[in-house]
Amino acid sequence: MKRKLPSVEFFILNTNAKDDVRGILKRLRNISYPKNLYRITVVDNNSVDGSKEMLASSFPWVRVIKLMKNHGMSGLNYGVKATRASLCFILDDDSYFEPSSVNRAILEFEHDPTLGILACNITNPFDRKTEYKYMPINASHSVNWCDFVGGGVVIRTAVFNSVGYFNLS
Repeated sequence: MKRKLPSVEFFILNTNAKDDVRGILKRLRNISYPKNLYRITVVDNNSVDGSKEMLASSFPWVRVIKLMKNHGMSGLNYGVKATRASLCFILDDDSYFEPSSVNRAILEFEHDPTLGILACNITNPFDRKTEYKYMPINASHSVNWCDFVGGGVVIRTAVFNSVGYFNLS
């Protein structure tokens, strides 16, 4: 029996980061996932650096949501609320996304149907070490944690529909 792959949508939030957005979109061209099962959306927080023009001329296949003001992280709500995809890949504009990452993330979701959110590894591109910081749990203990999951996180769309969206700014 052939495995049914889920639909995915990549969301990139942009605020005046034209060169970074260009870089992540070029890397996303190389992902190893069926083209008919994914869409890429850039949510633009009212950039004034030429980002919107660059997207229109260089990446016409990318859906661009142009916001009239900077909504911060909650700007992603404008894209996520309208997605029809099963999984939302939320990436920072300066993320480095390896081509096999989609398939590896989907395998995790298939392995655990109760998985709602998957944080991607944040790896320093210069020394290839995963970056961690310590977050105190209580006065006597702390745990390793990745310091910024916004750099790459995968969320089931059903989680947004169940618990809500990013806090409004």
